[in-house]
Parts: sequence; C-alpha cells; structure tokens
Amino acid sequence: MLITHPFHVLYGAWVPVLFVKCRAGKVVFVCEGGPLGRVTVLESWTDRGRVPVEHRLSVAALVECDTLLRVLGGR
Repeated sequence: MLITHPFHVLYGAWVPVLFVKCRAGKVVFVCEGGPLGRVTVLESWTDRGRVPVEHRLSVAALVECDTLLRVLGGR
C-alpha cells in the first residue's frame, strides 16, 4: 500500500499491510513501517482512500455539505 499523505513520515513509501481494523468509525491499516515498527495509517492517507476532489467547491463536495447540514439541522 502506498502512503499518500504529504506530512506522513513514510510519504511515498510502499508498506506491507499486516491487518485492517476500524477505529472511531474509520478504516485504518496497521502496516510494517520498517525501522519505525508497526504504524497505523488512516485509509484516507493511502492510495486506497477516496480520490480527493479536484476543487474544494466541487458539486460533489457541496452536496455532501448540504446533506450534513440537513442532518445536523434536524436534531
């Protein structure tokens, strides 16, 4: 798996996945980090996460924001 988060110490490195689990409702990968030992990496910080939107104000991002606001407003 490729680490794609630009601020991660293993950015750009291919690391073997040891196992996958869910933490706080998010998928995380526990990987072999070489000299760092085991590292836990959020799915969104890898090549397996969602493809980032091209623009912050894309239609898809605005629809997600609208949905979130409607759900929160209904509480």
